[in-house]
Amino acid sequence: MAMTGNTPYVAARAKARRQKLADRARLRQLISQSPDQLTVAIGDIGYRSEMDMYAGRLSGGDLVEAALAHNLEHELEAMVNLCSGKIRSIVDLHEPVRIPQRKSCAALSCKQRRYGESDSLNSS
Repeated sequence: MAMTGNTPYVAARAKARRQKLADRARLRQLISQSPDQLTVAIGDIGYRSEMDMYAGRLSGGDLVEAALAHNLEHELEAMVNLCSGKIRSIVDLHEPVRIPQRKSCAALSCKQRRYGESDSLNSS
């Protein structure tokens, strides 16, 4: 099977990004923390900018959930943008991140998050 596009490059970038993820031991440690401790820990392991983005509107678990969902959407978008040729059509099959939740802002699109459009957090 012939590779088309930039498959080797994309695979290498995906592996490099995977190395930045928390390992199982760190995840177990995070799960056992209180919501306030978890919020601080998530910010400290590389999600500070996402946490700061939502800190004025959310707290606790909702803040962590929104920050992680925002980061996931950004990472998926970045990976798709790295792709070209046939590999792009394969990778681009993902749906935008829409994590079911309680009136949290993680379901907003990137544009809504960046520019504050249609802020559904305050609506009932």
